[in-house]
Amino acid sequence: MPLPSDAGESQGNRSATMDHDLAEKLLEATSEVVVGIDFGPRIRLFNPAAESLFGFPAEEVLGEPLERLFPEANRDKHRRDVEAFLKGTPDRHWMNDGDPITLRSREGEAGPVTIVLLRGDTPAGTAVTALILDIGQKGRTESTRHRMRRALETVSAGHRALVRTREEATLLEEICRVAVAVGGYRFAWAGYAENDSENHVRPVAHAGHEAGYLDRIQVTWGDEPTGQGPVGRAIRSAAPSVDRDLRSSATFAPWREAALARSYESAIALPLTTNERTFGSLAIYAAEPDAFDNEEAWLLEQLAGDLAYGIQILRDRQAWRQERDHLVAILEATPDFVGLADRQGHILYRNAGAWQMLGMPGDTDPSGHHVLGSKAHEKARQTLEEIFPVAAREGTW
Repeated sequence: MPLPSDAGESQGNRSATMDHDLAEKLLEATSEVVVGIDFGPRIRLFNPAAESLFGFPAEEVLGEPLERLFPEANRDKHRRDVEAFLKGTPDRHWMNDGDPITLRSREGEAGPVTIVLLRGDTPAGTAVTALILDIGQKGRTESTRHRMRRALETVSAGHRALVRTREEATLLEEICRVAVAVGGYRFAWAGYAENDSENHVRPVAHAGHEAGYLDRIQVTWGDEPTGQGPVGRAIRSAAPSVDRDLRSSATFAPWREAALARSYESAIALPLTTNERTFGSLAIYAAEPDAFDNEEAWLLEQLAGDLAYGIQILRDRQAWRQERDHLVAILEATPDFVGLADRQGHILYRNAGAWQMLGMPGDTDPSGHHVLGSKAHEKARQTLEEIFPVAAREGTW
């Protein structure tokens, strides 16, 4: 997720590097086939699962046209499908309307598969990824493919919310709303782990068919019975926790009656973790049992990870703003001359003491003014003419 623009260039560079390293590890570890392409379209990324499915080592196909993976019989059709997506603006597209496709491997055929094309922003620019779901190898049923598709839709819409939302509470509400409105899940809520004597989990956002559910239940994250549900387990373990059948789950007993009354049949809780500290959970409930298989859970885990990262960035930005405002208040209170200029001498900031010393109103806009402007005394001008070249060259004067 991109850093907010006012969080600082060096911090943004560090965060971009961390994102890249994490993405590489996830791509290597996931069992899903991921192929990154450019607008050629040529293959720019080929993860280990793709090597396994197609039988080609990455170095053999990197830089090659994507159509190398298409069989001759359907090559033109698939090429037109990809090119239409690349020329458009949607951030996702299911090739062949989501129906199975057979691709070309070293051995002849790979598949059947379904392919979703995803477009997203990265520190290096816009990237396009083909996520290939191997139906044949994993024996996915139509129901399973539907669940994968809704999880992908949820993740895609969630990423758009992460990019455009600038307030923590609003972001949490939006992610919950996306899970219900876009993903079609029955209910979603986010809770923060309190460090009180009873280890409460405090609800902070929700969406969907809640009908007083959060008021009726008590959820904790300790070892007590109310901490044995998916939310408590996810917070304690810092790992996703799934109850695929709430009617029979022994650990879900404290909440079963209230959940079934609202047609919650299965649930997943996803930890919100930053800097190796889990501070809460995103819980999602489905209206059917046996939801949240490994692939669906993995996709939703990526969304929760990005959500936690986004929250941390928003908090860092808020802390930075508070520190900035505090420092500005101190600078404005001092009678001394305090100013900030760029290397060319254009004024970026002057405190009230500076304006008073120059005999100018305190609300004067510094933009366009120069430190050697008409208001500078001749002696000050000579000093500044000496200071700026030295400071620019050596860093201090």
